[in-house]
Amino acid sequence: MTLNCAIIDNDQQSSELLKNYIDTSPTLLLTTVFLDAKAAAHKICCEDNIDILFLDIEMAQVPGINLIHNLHSKVKSIILITTQPLYAVKAFELPVADFLLKPISFPRFFHAISKVERQHCIQRKMPVHRKEDFFIRSLNNYNKLINCRYDEVIAVEVRGKELQLHTRSQTFSTLLTMYEMEAELAHREDFIRVHRSFIISKRFIDNVQDNVVTMKYLDLKFTIGDHYRKNLFDYINSKILKPKKKA
Repeated sequence: MTLNCAIIDNDQQSSELLKNYIDTSPTLLLTTVFLDAKAAAHKICCEDNIDILFLDIEMAQVPGINLIHNLHSKVKSIILITTQPLYAVKAFELPVADFLLKPISFPRFFHAISKVERQHCIQRKMPVHRKEDFFIRSLNNYNKLINCRYDEVIAVEVRGKELQLHTRSQTFSTLLTMYEMEAELAHREDFIRVHRSFIISKRFIDNVQDNVVTMKYLDLKFTIGDHYRKNLFDYINSKILKPKKKA
């Protein structure tokens, strides 16, 4: 399944970043980029071949809100782009699939695309495939391909210039980068990044104390980065069993 994409964004830097993300996604095809909202609205209204429209809600010429109402019947899915978090709330009231906050990270982009792809599969009554495993190339032996199951991955760690993949049985060093590994795991809800150098599996968390998370296997311990602390503890707090207050 290939999904045709279009971008409406007068921010050229943002458009180039999205273009690069789309070009690296095998299921996406970028058909056009519009820097002018009026020209975009006219052309899209005359065509019917856009599956995903990335729309900047803060366009100067024509407000993105107006474009949504004019174009949502002409495209299959709209993903909003914005610099303002407050528009995230409005997104729930609009006929859009998701929103992306600038500067757009690849994992967040990947999450939005995965969500839209699932919706398209359901609409077309196509099976949604969930990969159970993957192969990585060994850092020490390029010709050696190692099979890994997602449900056995404990953590991903950058150590020096190496990327290490910790599983329940052993640790592998791979040629992949953290950026590539994060993108691969972005479609899985059971992984969370806790530090610029660490991604961990939620299912293998043993305990969290102060600023350290300890995993259930291999005696692995990881420091929680300040930037990632809130995200991790939001997840943990949602799982805490709290005693009922005594009357």
